Amino acid sequence: MVDQIKGSEQNKVAESLGARLGNNDEIFVDDRMMSSIPGVYGVGSITGKRVTDMMSQEQGKVAADNAMGKNRQLNPEWVPEINRLVRNVGYVGCSIKSAPQQGFHPVEGVYESEMFEGEIFKIVADKRTKMVVGAQIISNQAAELIPMILL
Repeated sequence: MVDQIKGSEQNKVAESLGARLGNNDEIFVDDRMMSSIPGVYGVGSITGKRVTDMMSQEQGKVAADNAMGKNRQLNPEWVPEINRLVRNVGYVGCSIKSAPQQGFHPVEGVYESEMFEGEIFKIVADKRTKMVVGAQIISNQAAELIPMILL
């Protein structure tokens, strides 16, 4: 999957004002979504990344919070992702493999639906704190179920 896209020619206007652009004319932003111009933020495809609607919304919220004086960073690991296929695939947070890299001691619970063939639900929790740190769902209802994991 391609995760870099060409920035807009209009990004050259931002460059003329002092914004740093990458090789594909994308606007560089930090994890607070701020460009190299203090107080100027960038979200979505102008940053040169392919983003989902959920990621664009979260980037916008982070940028707005920081513009209002908060100090909030984007944590893409906690933005739900839904891939619509024959069966929808949804995931959020850590997988059993990525959890140790985040400092967790993961345990995984797996449920395979007997009622609906091919539906699988995985929950990853931290063994010490018993906190849910991730989920993966293969189901026609993945788009509705994944956000509930964030509660």
